[in-house]
Amino acid sequence: MKINKKDLICKDINFLNNHDEEAFFEWIKKITCIGRYYSLKNKIYLEIVSDIIFWEDIKDLIGLFYRYNIDIKQLRRFLTDKEKKRYFKYRHMSWHSNVWPLKNNIEVL
Repeated sequence: MKINKKDLICKDINFLNNHDEEAFFEWIKKITCIGRYYSLKNKIYLEIVSDIIFWEDIKDLIGLFYRYNIDIKQLRRFLTDKEKKRYFKYRHMSWHSNVWPLKNNIEVL
């Protein structure tokens, strides 16, 4: 199976119980920019089928990735400058430093 460069990679997911795992996959099915998902070598790949990802999908992906401790930095590639200014400027959000880590107190973009 060929991995697309737009695919998101979910690895080392720790499901707390069967219902938690079911909730993860149900959540994925509700995100409209994800066409399908597949598993390969202990990783779950989310296939992004949209060229433009709407803000609602980005917020859902942030929530999903934060909840299941998935590398959230992958989402940067889908954000425009307008979106960064709109939502990601809020440093008080609990996930902010995961997306935009600080290096020597300078935001790394």
